[in-house]
Amino acid sequence: MNKGKKTISLLCAVVMMLPCLFTIAPIASADLGDTVFVSTDGNDTTGDGSEQAPFASLSAAWNALKAAKEDGKLKEGLTTVYLRGGRYEITESILLGEGVSDEAHQIEFAAYGDETVILSGGKTIDYSAFAPVAGDAMASRFPAAVRNQILVCDLAALGVTGYENANSGKDGVPELSVDNVLLTRGRYPNESHGYLRFEESETAEKIKDQLRFDDGGILAALADISTVRIHGYLHVDYFDGDARVLGREGNIVSVKSSDMGSNCNFYYYDAPEFVDTSGEYYIDAATGKLYVCPTENFSTAAITISQLSDPIISVDGADYLTFRGMTFTSTLNDGIYLYGDHIHFTDNHVNAIGGVAIRVNGVGNLIEKNTIEYIGGAGIDFRGGSFKEGIPADSMVYNNKILYYARHGHTYNAGVCFDEGSYQLVVRNNEIGYSIHNAVVGGCYEGLVEYNYIHD
Repeated sequence: MNKGKKTISLLCAVVMMLPCLFTIAPIASADLGDTVFVSTDGNDTTGDGSEQAPFASLSAAWNALKAAKEDGKLKEGLTTVYLRGGRYEITESILLGEGVSDEAHQIEFAAYGDETVILSGGKTIDYSAFAPVAGDAMASRFPAAVRNQILVCDLAALGVTGYENANSGKDGVPELSVDNVLLTRGRYPNESHGYLRFEESETAEKIKDQLRFDDGGILAALADISTVRIHGYLHVDYFDGDARVLGREGNIVSVKSSDMGSNCNFYYYDAPEFVDTSGEYYIDAATGKLYVCPTENFSTAAITISQLSDPIISVDGADYLTFRGMTFTSTLNDGIYLYGDHIHFTDNHVNAIGGVAIRVNGVGNLIEKNTIEYIGGAGIDFRGGSFKEGIPADSMVYNNKILYYARHGHTYNAGVCFDEGSYQLVVRNNEIGYSIHNAVVGGCYEGLVEYNYIHD
């Protein structure tokens, strides 16, 4: 471990239930050879990591490698942990700590052949759990043009958690995706139409601690405004925020004057009336019900609601690791922590992440040829080395597609964020776009940003 990086500590509960990717079972030391297999059909108790008897979890494979290393049975060179195709639901962060991999014992985690491997922090919802909204107490509130299309699902009955944070403006609200494509919480105006514009001098007045303004009757058309939130550039045009609607009288809307100022660009969200187009949804925090205007492929797609609050993968001090050819998706907060040296993260797809997609810190790290998209926060939080201690990072973010990031916090969540204490980081030949604010932000000593394609 190089002292030019930071480490993290996560408290991981050990759950011994049905086989799943996070389950950690006692593993006896064995001669594993140079390949280890993990499969959705594997077993952490009876499996030995062979192709014929694979493990069910990455954690079990890591434990087996650790036991072999401690007993001197881990072969030198590269050991590849192959994940067979399938969807692995992760309910605890997969922690990869120090003491297993090193320069003489390098470890790669890779999809097997051309098989599709999905590591999901979400819960899969079967299409049969949805029903037409007709007869539901909320049915009349959806726009008439789409009302017959709206489907409802009882998340609370399915054991989904976090729905109570909806309608609150808090982070960590579960998000809905279909075949790993993130859908949109119902809003006005729709995402494709941008923002409403409010000029304080034209329509507003301040009464005590409230700002009152005429919104042209948008909220007057709603049956109930108790769940409605406002998001946008509410005070200044370089930082976005969130506010609760306090009340309405006809066309006059009230908010706290401390929450909203002059010359605002904003949108309303979190009301059934705003679900007016395919791919939009609304979660009712009071009942735990999900309402969605389905996409064309909804009935045959993989429908997922994010649930995991910790990263899917958390490298904490392990070095000389490679992650290749997998999809990481559906977390409430950050997606992946790579805190180690000589880590190669390549040809992966990271999407539908609630916070920062990838946090990387160390030396000799390479993040390349990945597609990172539909991210709540920054695409990559990029750190490494130490100028103060004279330790160059020699790390690079290269040839990635970083798209549709900063969906939750629009400002200063860049495609790539530098840490100012880092030393000699390189960002080269990436496509960074389809976001509202910075492509690259922050500073690093002797950092290099070149040949990137940056666009709206």
